[in-house]
Amino acid sequence: MAKLKRDYEFSEIQSWGLKQTTTYYSNLRDIFQKQIYRFSTKYPEMASIYQKGGYAFQPLVKDIQKQFSGYGAEAVRREMQFRIMDMLNWTSPVEVEGYKRPALKSYARDRRVKEKALESALKSIQTLRGRGYEHIKKSTIKKFGQFMDQMRLQFGKKLKNSEEMVEFFDSLKYNTKRKSTQFIVDLWKEFEKNGYEADESNYDLFST
Repeated sequence: MAKLKRDYEFSEIQSWGLKQTTTYYSNLRDIFQKQIYRFSTKYPEMASIYQKGGYAFQPLVKDIQKQFSGYGAEAVRREMQFRIMDMLNWTSPVEVEGYKRPALKSYARDRRVKEKALESALKSIQTLRGRGYEHIKKSTIKKFGQFMDQMRLQFGKKLKNSEEMVEFFDSLKYNTKRKSTQFIVDLWKEFEKNGYEADESNYDLFST
């Protein structure tokens, strides 16, 4: 089967007759079901909405015809056309009210990237715990990494006082997740100058 075109506007789909709509629906549904199957092997709990009983499930043509048998061919045609748009939306990136919903394939890929990042973050936290740093958590490990990257950019890859930098970050009382990396860099510069000695500007920068 030739590659199925998927960049139709709904107004164009609405102009199709019953035969064209039925053929396209069947072909698209076959592709959609294969994507859902692959998706479900990795994320079964997320794929349930696309499977039988789920609100995004797409039935066979014969089941649509049976469901709308009392309403005539026009009702069947329109129902399939609305379902075609649903499937196109779920198999291609689409923007809904300003929010870009990813296609199934990219959604699964993004999830894998996030899972790997989380796994790496948890390993980093475990390493930090083993070195006695108790305050860098899952919510702040990303900001910690950004801070250390900025330090390497400014002072070179081999940071002579990296331990002091880690201790500095671990001791911050600020909710670093909500602070910019530059804000933390500026605090580091102040810390280098004044240490833990409190003055009017850094009274509560560090935990005790």
